[in-house]
Amino acid sequence: MNNHPTAVVLIGHGSSHPQGVSQFLELAASLQAHSPSLKFYPCFMELAEPDIASAIAHAVADGHSHILCQPALLLAAGHAKNDLPTMLRAIAEDYPTTKIRYGSPVQISSELVSLCSAQILRASEGMDLSSASLLVVGRGTSDPDANSNVAKLARLLEECLGFSESSVCFFSTTSPRLPAALEKTANRTDSPIVLFPFILFAGVLNELAMDERSRVEALHPGRRIVCSAPIGTLHDFTHLLLSRIESSTQDGIDMPCLACKYRSPLPGFEKDAGAPQTSHHHDHDHHHGHCHPNPCNPKNH
Repeated sequence: MNNHPTAVVLIGHGSSHPQGVSQFLELAASLQAHSPSLKFYPCFMELAEPDIASAIAHAVADGHSHILCQPALLLAAGHAKNDLPTMLRAIAEDYPTTKIRYGSPVQISSELVSLCSAQILRASEGMDLSSASLLVVGRGTSDPDANSNVAKLARLLEECLGFSESSVCFFSTTSPRLPAALEKTANRTDSPIVLFPFILFAGVLNELAMDERSRVEALHPGRRIVCSAPIGTLHDFTHLLLSRIESSTQDGIDMPCLACKYRSPLPGFEKDAGAPQTSHHHDHDHHHGHCHPNPCNPKNH
């Protein structure tokens, strides 16, 4: 008899960096310890094993008839809005008697702001933040809604922690990019700089942030530039994600994307409104309307 009525397929982005993979698996173990009534199956979108299809197959083989596919991702961007729903709908076709739900990613909330603040304060210990500059680095996406949320987070952190100023840059896809933005900040002010990579785990992006800090420090001898650690390893992130999982199991969940380019026409992005939902990670093209209640639940289409 299966003592876990609901399985949670916990989906990480994936990394070629062993420490990042290890940190994600530690998060899954922590979630399992805090919520023994659920059974967690960690997996990755890419770059690491097991993949999503294997995790779902494992959960079904263990006798689960209800599966929540919960992304451990920050903000609703292309992976959460397109790639994962498309992949999950295709996989769900192989399990017609299994109820597969799709949870929403971590969004901006007071709890998330508190987690980010905690890491920033650890990195900047002893620094007068009222005379310091904050540079928030997002992953970067072609979705302006997700990019704007990084800017919102930066402003919240600036005001909550009392920074003299804040600015935003990105690792890839959109601009401004990290190298140019960090140089610009260092050239504009003599103030200390706090670099905050808005990411979950160690990996290539975190190493890039550290390398850029060292490079710009060398260009500005004596300038204090600190770089905070990813937030996914914090104990409180486990509780934040558990809250997200609890919310995702409820009926009528909405993707928080009122300014989503797929939901309604945004200036400059009119062609994307109502466009077919496709995945960069999957060959199938499954047409569906975007961003309505339970938008990406494979069993709803």
